[in-house]
Amino acid sequence: VDWSAALLVPRVPDDEDEILGAPAAPVSAASTLAAAVAPNPADYEFEAVDGGWCIKKYKGSAADVTLPSVYHGKPVTSIGNDAFWGCSGLTSITIPAGVTSIGHTAFAGCSGLMSIAVNAGNPKYHSVGNCLIETETKTLVLGCKTSVIPADGSVISIGNDAFWGCSGLTSITIPAGVTSIGHTAFAGCSGLMSIAVNAGNPKYHSVGNCLIETETKTLVLGCKTSVIPADGSVISIGNDAFWGCSGLTSITIPAGVTSIGWHAFLFCSGLTSITIPAGVTSIGGWAFAGCRGLTSITIPAGVTSIGWDAFRNCSGLTSITIPDSVTSIGNSAFEGCSGLISITYPGEEGKWRAISKGESWHRGCPAIAVQCEDGNVIL
Repeated sequence: VDWSAALLVPRVPDDEDEILGAPAAPVSAASTLAAAVAPNPADYEFEAVDGGWCIKKYKGSAADVTLPSVYHGKPVTSIGNDAFWGCSGLTSITIPAGVTSIGHTAFAGCSGLMSIAVNAGNPKYHSVGNCLIETETKTLVLGCKTSVIPADGSVISIGNDAFWGCSGLTSITIPAGVTSIGHTAFAGCSGLMSIAVNAGNPKYHSVGNCLIETETKTLVLGCKTSVIPADGSVISIGNDAFWGCSGLTSITIPAGVTSIGWHAFLFCSGLTSITIPAGVTSIGGWAFAGCRGLTSITIPAGVTSIGWDAFRNCSGLTSITIPDSVTSIGNSAFEGCSGLISITYPGEEGKWRAISKGESWHRGCPAIAVQCEDGNVIL
């Protein structure tokens, strides 16, 4: 496992609903007008930082929010991690000129967001096409369901978590100049139906509503209408590729694919059918966690490792066959599979016992034994 990459990934939410944000609190016309005209300090939890204040948490319920530029006589300079997490009733945000730092997943799950603006004079950020852009690095920091990524060269990277939980986003076009897409950039974009890449992009292309990193043949992003090409142009399903794609009901992974990355199908709760080809050798951590609609899945012979939490909370799964090629099963790999009553291993009992198994790999499963070819192993 590449832990250096894993550490950059935000915390995994406890459930699918947390990706998309909690239900919005009622918004009155008066509160919306007040937020647009004069920010109310009582709506925010502030934390003192060098030279000013950080917005640690937004506690208000307004739809249109203009962030305060000053608090107790000192400038507001930053927005903290998760500050607006799950504010699904938020429709517009205006960033003041003095804010020069925005934390991880600061606006994750703001599924109603439609307008992103930055006040003139901000030395760090600007906005175009309802995209918040870090000017110097040309990184798209935050997008929303109405975002149009500018194709004028002002964006070359889509940052970590940029569209996290943007369930209202239905289509995205990646410009030719974008050559980097961060971790969980489109996690939870459950409404996404169309993925395109402009001609001339040296890093990415799109086929069948799949965003593919051309050189590595990695499927970087999929959606509920994706059809993975079977022409050899995809050999890996990347980390986070279908994270939170709850509208995906079935998918065929073609022959030639050898690995399924971390979080690849996490919280694809509508997924009822998936075909994994014989060439796959590893299933990453959280790869199918929260896929509550899966009732059966065939792990092909040749798979050697099943990652941490790989099938966690797949409550519809009733039976599983773990091939005798497997040498390791990660922590909590089948934890919370409350319908799993049958676990089969087509090898000898001694070989089953030799498999490296993580803590709680079967916790919460009703199965009482693993059926080996020469007897049962009690769990």
